Amino acid sequence: MGKTRVIAETGAGQHGVATATVCAMLGLKCRIYMGQIDARRQALNVARMRMLGAEVVEVTLGDKILKDAINEALRDWVTNVKDTHYLLGTVAGPHPFPAMVRDFQKIIGEEAKQQLQDWYGIDHPDAICACVGGGSNAIGVMNAFLDDERVNLYGYEAGGNGPESGKHAIRFAPGTGQLGMFQGTKSYLLETDEGQTLDTYSISAGLDYASVGPEHAWLKDIGRVNYSWATDEEAMNAFRDLSQTEGIIPAIESSHAVAGAYKAAADLKAKGYDKAVMIVNISGRGDKDMAAAGKWFGYLTDDQAAALDVAGAHGNTVA
Repeated sequence: MGKTRVIAETGAGQHGVATATVCAMLGLKCRIYMGQIDARRQALNVARMRMLGAEVVEVTLGDKILKDAINEALRDWVTNVKDTHYLLGTVAGPHPFPAMVRDFQKIIGEEAKQQLQDWYGIDHPDAICACVGGGSNAIGVMNAFLDDERVNLYGYEAGGNGPESGKHAIRFAPGTGQLGMFQGTKSYLLETDEGQTLDTYSISAGLDYASVGPEHAWLKDIGRVNYSWATDEEAMNAFRDLSQTEGIIPAIESSHAVAGAYKAAADLKAKGYDKAVMIVNISGRGDKDMAAAGKWFGYLTDDQAAALDVAGAHGNTVA
């Protein structure tokens, strides 16, 4: 196809690392756009991308987070479409990106379904929990079970400091998001009545996004998925719980799903389940979040956490 260059956006940094890895293997030029705030709090992944040979551009426009990185990547792509592929990392953006990313991600649910059969001799779980920012990991794990009404599906947004605080990234709760157009997609969006995108907040870079994939909007409207949220505090408590009970340090994004699993368990009990088989999708590992977690729980001083936050997060900017 004549493409010699690949670009991507990233919030938590994991999609950026994956893109940089593939480009290194194939000998392609790679540029990753990342909001400056996210680059600071995900500095270890920034360093990994640069070690893999990628150019990481810190975006200082707007709120300096994921939505702004997507904006810059879209601008780059339409300017350089003759030689550039854009690897959008979530199920948002203009068609066909939401469908493409869903189809790539659906292997998560297909593998989970096969593992249930191989390990437990069952063909479905009672429930699935996943975090929802743009929504790629959630649609990936849920897709294989959407037509099976026996499976209760739960998606958890970034509750930040709670919906009443105004500092969150909740799109589906009453009084939060409304239908709007954003980055080529019609979906639920945090915006003013005049159509201006509202600021968002989450302790997790990957969930700090003002809109959500259009398929999630449809699943919400038809009632197939039960969408709720987990606050920063709930997510961080779940981060600690999973680390100390299973030896798995999850990404803070994934910790929202773990926190949600407690709520889903209560909901299943209210529905009459005595026991339930539940899949909780751990969409990322928590190495990248140890500065934030160490500071949150008092394992690191402010100075130590700050040193980790800025290590590796230096380079080109777009302003």
